[in-house]
Amino acid sequence: MPVTYDAQDANPRWEQLDHEVVKDLMKAICDNGLGSPYFKQLLKGTFNLYDLTLFDLKSLASMILTDSQFIIWEAKWRRALNELRDKYQGGVNAGLTVAQLAGDPPLDNPAHQARLFPREVLTDIKNAARKAMVKIPSTGVTESSYTDIKQGPSKSFTSFINRLTQAVDRQVSDEGVKPHLIQCLAFANANPECKRIISAKSGQPSVAEMIEACSKVGTPQHVATILGDQVEKAVKDAFANLQQRQCYKCGKKGHFKKDCPELAEIASSLDVCPRANSTNCQTLFKQHKSKAEGKSFGFGQKSRNRTD
Repeated sequence: MPVTYDAQDANPRWEQLDHEVVKDLMKAICDNGLGSPYFKQLLKGTFNLYDLTLFDLKSLASMILTDSQFIIWEAKWRRALNELRDKYQGGVNAGLTVAQLAGDPPLDNPAHQARLFPREVLTDIKNAARKAMVKIPSTGVTESSYTDIKQGPSKSFTSFINRLTQAVDRQVSDEGVKPHLIQCLAFANANPECKRIISAKSGQPSVAEMIEACSKVGTPQHVATILGDQVEKAVKDAFANLQQRQCYKCGKKGHFKKDCPELAEIASSLDVCPRANSTNCQTLFKQHKSKAEGKSFGFGQKSRNRTD
């Protein structure tokens, strides 16, 4: 480990950082990206595991970041160190300058840094370095404002929250307002379906409760449920429209003219042609009516030879 202490946090001794640690961080950036959740968690775990000097922090940043990213990181880190210096005013560390906190020459020797700074100060500097690093945008990516990050119609709520959280982490320096910002924007910028689900919950749900409630949105089961509801509504609407249709024959609702009961009654009671009163037309009508009933003239009868 770079800096080791005895049981009383005294007698610090510096050792060089294991190169395997650096390789793991470089691989995480290469495979997943600087802004990926995996890299952030790996960086956080590494910084929690090791006590690092200012020399270690700058060396690590120079190895895993591009030249332009390192410039951005150092500028953000020094701004954070200036805020840290303001925090120390009135205390035992009030005399420390930003140049000293950053390990500028002549305080650039790691062994000397380990002995000079109290362990809690090194921890504060290390945390400032980590937060500055996760705020660096990925190479070749133009980052939008966190307020412009919205959930698309077909995007999962979880991926939306991941993008929103990463943007807030990079763009907002005040740790105290970050949770409130994320909670507000998680609802305000959600898609209509997730907004409907979140609004149905009582009180002000936490981000975790929002994620849990919206976890099924966009899944095949959720899509099938929506389609089922839409089909059911369409059938009900069609049936309701049918019930409102008016028959042009009898004037009643619920059926069309071709299905009107009055027409069926009229057809069954007719023995004569309804369109003509002539004898020939009546005879033809009776013949066709009988054929429809299977009783046509001469059906099933043997022909008789007429004899004179």
